[in-house]
Amino acid sequence: MDRNSSVKQMISIYSIKHLDISNIEYFNQYLEVKLSNQLVGKQNLFDDFCEYLSKYISLSNLKIYLQWNQINDQIILSLGDTLAKLTSLSNLTLDIHWNKINHQGVIALVYGLSNCKNLSTFVYDIRKCQIGPDYAHCLGSALGQIACLTKLDLNINESQLGDKGISELFSFSENISNLTTLKLSLRRCQVGSQGLSGLGQCLAKFSNLLNLRLYLVENKIDDPADLIFYLQSCTKLQILEINLDINMIGPHSVKNLGSKLVNCTNIRSLNLILDRNMIGDIGAQSLSVALKNCSHLFYLELSIQQNRIFSDYNKNLRTQLNKANRLVKKKII
Repeated sequence: MDRNSSVKQMISIYSIKHLDISNIEYFNQYLEVKLSNQLVGKQNLFDDFCEYLSKYISLSNLKIYLQWNQINDQIILSLGDTLAKLTSLSNLTLDIHWNKINHQGVIALVYGLSNCKNLSTFVYDIRKCQIGPDYAHCLGSALGQIACLTKLDLNINESQLGDKGISELFSFSENISNLTTLKLSLRRCQVGSQGLSGLGQCLAKFSNLLNLRLYLVENKIDDPADLIFYLQSCTKLQILEINLDINMIGPHSVKNLGSKLVNCTNIRSLNLILDRNMIGDIGAQSLSVALKNCSHLFYLELSIQQNRIFSDYNKNLRTQLNKANRLVKKKII
């Protein structure tokens, strides 16, 4: 390809030894680096990579995958210093899960991104990075410094956030009022209904939110209705996906959930996963009635497997929802 071509390319680099400085003009805007499990005991190589990366401030789209490298806080801080120099970044994906990084490294790295005034999309995978309830507010505050952020994908699976942490994580919401898309993964984070309610109060302040995806698998949630109640304030929200697999939701709670969904008249697409809870026959019946009354929905995906629902009630739920002719897409599992 002609070096002067206007076609933008994404170059993937799977090992530092493959970095070719002579070809840097080919990826002066887009770069993907995959170094999973390649830096164990090789801090000098990581330092070389950071030095190399810092020279190319014109990068606009950067993806870095550093999982399984035993990286500690000291090493990740050097990456934060490097990223702070890339002031042209608009899209950043950073995967640092399964390392030896604790809250200090996770938070400091995000604070460095405040220099990236054009950063609009941020994907941050910090699973297993020891973010506890006392530091969730600091992480949220750091994210709040990214003023132009419109899309955020945050994976904090298997942390110890708890109710306190999840309530404080998005206390910075007023600072990023432009956020339109949010994906939040909180599997095994010891979150209960109280924390989920606190999260809902924070999300209600995202006035421009269009697309919300929450993955809350294997927590301690017994009543998610408050979350839906607060989402009614997000008047632009059109796409909602909530995964509540393996929680403690019973028939009364799912009835409350259904009644709140009826009042979210702005939502057009709903993906609701309630597998492996305790909904039972009565819960399934009340949920089918509520969803049938959601006249604002055009797309519906519902999964309620392993909920102690007899086949007759399961069949009735499917029948009721299949009668909703307004639904362009229906997928009931």
